Amino acid sequence: MARRAVQVVSQVEVARLLVDPVKRQILRHLGEKQLTQKMLGELLGMADPSVYYHLKELRAARLVRVVRSEAEAHGIIQKFYEADAQYFVVDYGAVPLELRRHLLAVNLERLRGVFAIKALKGARVTLSSVEMEKVADRMAYFVSEAARRYQALPASGDRESLIVNLYGDAILRAIEADPAGMEPLTSQLSALGLTNSRRGSARRRSLSS
Repeated sequence: MARRAVQVVSQVEVARLLVDPVKRQILRHLGEKQLTQKMLGELLGMADPSVYYHLKELRAARLVRVVRSEAEAHGIIQKFYEADAQYFVVDYGAVPLELRRHLLAVNLERLRGVFAIKALKGARVTLSSVEMEKVADRMAYFVSEAARRYQALPASGDRESLIVNLYGDAILRAIEADPAGMEPLTSQLSALGLTNSRRGSARRRSLSS
C-alpha cells in the first residue's frame, strides 16, 4: 500500500503516542527514509531495547511498518521500517484538553517562526503571550482541516516542504474563515505583504483537483 503524504489521527490513544517526544523523533526520521532499529538507535543516541519498545507501540498503532528485511554478513536479519505517512497531524478538535495542551506548544513554536520573519526585517512584534496562545489554538483546528485534504495525496518530495506547505495553507484558510479570531496574525502578515486570498484559493483548488 502506497504511503500517504499526511495522516490525520483522531483516536485518542494513538494521539497520545504522538505527544511523546521520542516517538515524534522516530516518526520524523521514518517519514524521511527507511531505517533499521539499529540506525534509529544511532540517530537518537538510544539503546536498542528502548528503540524496540517505541517501535513496537508505533507498529501496534499502525503508524510504522516494516517494508523489507536484509541479511547482514554475519546472518542477522535487519528489518527496515518506514512511517505510514510522511507527516502525522492530530485532529485537534477530537482529543481531550490534556492532549491539546501538549499540541499547543508545537503550534506556538511554528507561529513564532512566522513572526521571526517580521523580526528579521527589523519590525517589532508586540503580541502578548495570551494573544499568541489564542492564535496558536485557533490555528491548530485549521491545521487539522487542511491536513484532511493532504491525506488524499501520495507521499512524495521532501517532508519539510510538505509541512511548510500544509501550515501555509492552514494559515490562509484560518485568516479567510475566521478573520476576527486570527486578527493578530493577519495584522502581522499583512504588514509583511504575505496575505493573498486569491493565492490561497488557488492553492486549495489545486489540492482538491
